[in-house]
Amino acid sequence: MPAGKVLKNKVAERKSALSRFRRLSRVFMDAADPIVIEDLNGTIVDINREAEHIYGWKRKELIGKPMEILLSPDEREKTNQLCQQCRNDDEVRHWEGVRQDLNGKTFSVLITAFLLTNGRGRPVALATIARDISNLKRMETKLKESRKRLQDFSRKSLEALESDRQSVAKEIHDSIGASLAAIKFSLEGMLPDLAKDPVSARTKIETTISHLVDTIKETKQISASLRPTTLDELGLLATIDWYFRRIHEMYPGIELIRQIELRENEFPEAHKIIIFRILQEALNNAAKHSHADRVITRLNRKGNGIQLEIEDNGRGFDVCNTLHREDPFSGHGLANMKERTDLCGGSFLLFSRPGEGTRITATLPSNEPAL
Repeated sequence: MPAGKVLKNKVAERKSALSRFRRLSRVFMDAADPIVIEDLNGTIVDINREAEHIYGWKRKELIGKPMEILLSPDEREKTNQLCQQCRNDDEVRHWEGVRQDLNGKTFSVLITAFLLTNGRGRPVALATIARDISNLKRMETKLKESRKRLQDFSRKSLEALESDRQSVAKEIHDSIGASLAAIKFSLEGMLPDLAKDPVSARTKIETTISHLVDTIKETKQISASLRPTTLDELGLLATIDWYFRRIHEMYPGIELIRQIELRENEFPEAHKIIIFRILQEALNNAAKHSHADRVITRLNRKGNGIQLEIEDNGRGFDVCNTLHREDPFSGHGLANMKERTDLCGGSFLLFSRPGEGTRITATLPSNEPAL
């Protein structure tokens, strides 16, 4: 082949190689993931723009510095092992590690590392792609926390259910069961008297009927505690009035102040039972535990939501100690109030200090909750 033609072919090959180099260089510099190239001694020889962005260094500042400058101190030994693995021509893919930026801030990365070779196949450098997965790790952490909260909520819900069942079973056994048994024995004792002494039997029957009426009342009270029929038949405001009367009958020494500025049609249907349960629990706590002689209930509009506030002048308590006791039922009612509020997308605030009374504030969105 003529010398001129050989020279012409070499020039063409060189131009082609230069063109490929420029294209590869542009791909390297514009890659979406940070890429760092180090020589076989661990010295940085080049980085792309995304590496500048994520690490906070300028390209010219990092070139010539040891790769360890980008490594978290706790990760250096493991990273050195991975680099040696790459030098043995064993590519590393999808390894989770930690890097640090110019200011020493660490972040989680997903690492892929591989050897770079020259035209003769000899290794000359090591390329590391470290994709930032900090947001993904934060999402995983939040997901784990959400799962734990869900498990805790499920556990507490089961505990609450069992506690309610235990309470209802005890009331039925001790109250209704005992009353019905007494009525049964009384009726059995009357049978011989019906023919012998009708007047005496009549008196006994009237007494037994009186016991039966009391038992019916107790049954209705237990039923009302589970779910007041007035809530479905008459609405929330009528149910609140009924419950205030009941609390006043049970605890006549407590002054109940009612400040309600909303009409029945302003309450979303699904919120009514939530509002009543929070009010029921708060008034029960105030009556049984706080030694208060005045309780104020406020129910009004707050911005775009509905706010329920129950405030008493009782002895108060240490909130943290109550909520974090080892007893699983300690602070149970308070946790239930918060969980009911959270489930409908609302906010719950509790303020109390020993000697300063207690204030519970539940703010619910004015729209129906998504169930």
